[in-house]
Amino acid sequence: MYVRLELWSNRPHLQQLLTGLHQLHCQKVLHLKQVFVPQPPIEYAESAAHLADAHMAHCRIVMENGRKLYFDMHDSHEIHLGGLAWCDVYYKRGFVAELASISNKVRPYGLNYLVYDDQVDWHSLKRQFHFEAENWQRHLCGLFGLDRVMGDRFILPRVSQCEQAPRLGAYQTILFQTRVWDPADAPSAEKAAEWEQINQFRVDCVTALKSQFPQLFRGGIAPSEFAQSYCARDLLCDARSAQKAGYFNLLREPSIAVSTGGLHQSNGWKVPEYLAFSKPIIAEPPAHAIPVALEESKNCFYFESVEALLQCADRLLSDTELADQMALANWDYYRHFVRSDAMVRRLLEF
Repeated sequence: MYVRLELWSNRPHLQQLLTGLHQLHCQKVLHLKQVFVPQPPIEYAESAAHLADAHMAHCRIVMENGRKLYFDMHDSHEIHLGGLAWCDVYYKRGFVAELASISNKVRPYGLNYLVYDDQVDWHSLKRQFHFEAENWQRHLCGLFGLDRVMGDRFILPRVSQCEQAPRLGAYQTILFQTRVWDPADAPSAEKAAEWEQINQFRVDCVTALKSQFPQLFRGGIAPSEFAQSYCARDLLCDARSAQKAGYFNLLREPSIAVSTGGLHQSNGWKVPEYLAFSKPIIAEPPAHAIPVALEESKNCFYFESVEALLQCADRLLSDTELADQMALANWDYYRHFVRSDAMVRRLLEF
């Protein structure tokens, strides 16, 4: 099966898709042809500051039979009209139910996160030198696997390093490591207000978890210049755990993991990371739909208030069997619906 991948950027939002394509190429499920094309014009129904470069998190695929797939991996829910007109299927990361009334081409993409292949990826190297030639040192380190030994500056989250089978009976800590966003950097006043709400809820959650479970809590607010001015010092996590290597060490520890909504009400990268590490999950209800929903009580507990978060955490900590069952269900969900090769195979409809 021949697959033509058309790219005009190398944004991290695309990486799960790109990794899955390369894995299937190595498995000889498909033959991948990668080409670089000019970026399309900005075409949305309404102009908005947060959409100024949203199309840079998009790409196109043409299948051997001529079928055209458009992938929109931006956090937002708006549709790129040019991409919609071009394609047969429009996969949207930020899918909301209202999009179905716009066109039956639009479908939910699913959960997205940053992950790289374990195998030498010449397609990736070509992308990196084409779009980011100034970072050649990092690219060469990644190609030859030196990121595994050169410390946090060059680390790449690879598939084998980003997954872990359940560790039954061991989920006795609570993990929530997050960040706050400076509203001064928001693209509009509306988004600044949204960022402030996100920040405050995250701080409230960290405060409550540290207070309720002082010996069991892991994480905190990632330190930054803004975070240090916005949060109490005792809410900040250790600087080392805020780096990639430190964060993945935290993920490898068996824990009950907490997630809140992302920018533009997006499904953030934490939930798929938690699924990959087979963690019991407590999360805000998603605003964006995914093809196979996470089931309440089976895959996660949903919360909409700090009080509900504490109740869910206490329930999982006190019921080891329930936590184990959730971890097993999430490991199964990851392998079928999140792992990059499985997800891309489903999206290409083999």
